[in-house]
Amino acid sequence: MNHSFEECQATVTIPGSELYLLLVDGEVAGSAGAVVYGNEDIVFINIVIVREQYRRRGYASMMIQHILDAHKNATTFR
Repeated sequence: MNHSFEECQATVTIPGSELYLLLVDGEVAGSAGAVVYGNEDIVFINIVIVREQYRRRGYASMMIQHILDAHKNATTFR
């Protein structure tokens, strides 16, 4: 499912929100959002998107891992 521009925009305007862009050869190949609650107690990863021509290469997993690494002290639920 593709999210609308309005849905993505609403997500990144939430206090504590972060936007991550995946660049491949200078082109935006994907993005992921995260919302940090409290003092990094909980990080909610949302709307992980990879453009169709870049899928099946592990990029979504790499973005998720990058967010988890950036917030090592946060509680994770899987």
